[in-house]
Amino acid sequence: MMAVPERSKKATPTILLIDPDAEVREVLRLCLHDFGGWNVIPAMSTQEGLQKLATEHLDAILLDLSIPEETDGLQLIQTLRAHPLGRSIPIILITASARWFNSHQIRAMGAMGAIAKPFNPLTLPQQLAQLLHWTIK
Repeated sequence: MMAVPERSKKATPTILLIDPDAEVREVLRLCLHDFGGWNVIPAMSTQEGLQKLATEHLDAILLDLSIPEETDGLQLIQTLRAHPLGRSIPIILITASARWFNSHQIRAMGAMGAIAKPFNPLTLPQQLAQLLHWTIK
């Protein structure tokens, strides 16, 4: 099981959100920021996500597996894990295919958990907090 980095009670967690759909990214950003109290850095592609990974202090990655530039969701996770800064950051999947996998398969892919799309914007922060063992402000 992947270790979750210790969080300072004073620090506001920062989540890298990688999703190809601009409207979904904005809904996710707003609900995670407004209802979860977290900083959210959006990215529309794996390449943009890797650039943000290199320049931002991130506490988690929320990742949609259906990135058009990637043909295989597992390869996408491996790409993030191959980056030196991405090895220890917890990855949570947010995808329509979340129901296809059990928790063992999700962890074997290198993710801590998965949230199904469509999601409920009001309960999403609580789902994410539970998977990451975070508290909501």
